[in-house]
Amino acid sequence: IEFHKIVGIFLAVLSLVHCLAHFVNLGLVVRKPNSTDLYWEYLFTTRKDFGWINGSAGLTGLLLCVVLTIIIICSQPCIRRNGDFEIFYWSHMLFVVWYVLLILHAANFWKWFVVPGFLYAFERITRSKW
Repeated sequence: IEFHKIVGIFLAVLSLVHCLAHFVNLGLVVRKPNSTDLYWEYLFTTRKDFGWINGSAGLTGLLLCVVLTIIIICSQPCIRRNGDFEIFYWSHMLFVVWYVLLILHAANFWKWFVVPGFLYAFERITRSKW
């Protein structure tokens, strides 16, 4: 369980750094001379064709942040230990949504997901049969 917590903390910190770096980068792109780009177009629309599927990098990135934030908030000891384990459990089940969004967000992520995803699915299937 401790290793899982450490991985979660690293995931949260590195995700925050990744997001902040993109926010700064978009700010620099929008401020270029003669630029007609708008900051919100990169984040909330698919008009800029930025990302793997129809310019969805901004939208999927924001949704990834929202899902991860929900998981982090619902993982706090005050929720787990106050008898609200179901909140903790069901928020963690959002990992499926998170992985789907991540596959849509990053073109090459599927290469990193195939083997562990298959192993996880196999384990869940075999566990449900016993």
